[in-house]
Amino acid sequence: MIPLAIVMLIAWAVATFYFSAPGWFHGFLTLGIFLLLWGIVNRSAHREPPRSK
Repeated sequence: MIPLAIVMLIAWAVATFYFSAPGWFHGFLTLGIFLLLWGIVNRSAHREPPRSK
């Protein structure tokens, strides 16, 4: 998820600042940040050892 998020954020930045992207393209920013956060949280959740009762 993290590499896909980085690619989406770079594509958004290039399109926004160099090509004056249309409004719908800003959804890439939202989706890219969501995927980045999801990837970080999901990665840390897999590293925790299972808790015993």
